[in-house]
Amino acid sequence: IDEFFAQYPEYPYDHNAPFWQEFRDMCDFFDLERTDEEQKAAWKAFRIAVVRGFGMTFGSEENDIHAWGRLCETAGLSPIPEDLEGRRNAILNTHINLVDMHQYRRMGLKSKIYETEEELRNYTIQTGKFFPLEEAYAAPLLCYLLREI
Repeated sequence: IDEFFAQYPEYPYDHNAPFWQEFRDMCDFFDLERTDEEQKAAWKAFRIAVVRGFGMTFGSEENDIHAWGRLCETAGLSPIPEDLEGRRNAILNTHINLVDMHQYRRMGLKSKIYETEEELRNYTIQTGKFFPLEEAYAAPLLCYLLREI
């Protein structure tokens, strides 16, 4: 994500700010409209950067016990199950916005867990924090985590 923003040195990027909002602010800074070809290209590159960043932060392999452990840790689950299946089930039985989870991990914070999938859906729609679906299918770990919103 930092590499993505480095392509726009004129923009005063703040690594510690929520990256989703930074993208929106950058588009405002450059006066980019959603219909602009430059904005569309930036949006595509940003989505790829988000997926790559998620993989670098958590891992990308669905059978990586440490990746599932990092997810459990960021979700604030305690105790973290010892085995892969336990970690996987613990995460799959929670409702967490993946954009926030990624951002919170970068900030050293625990992610918010929503009580129901509907509550998560409402939050996701309200904030527009949809994980880049098309690009996410290239990362096996993300395939486990995606929800229909």
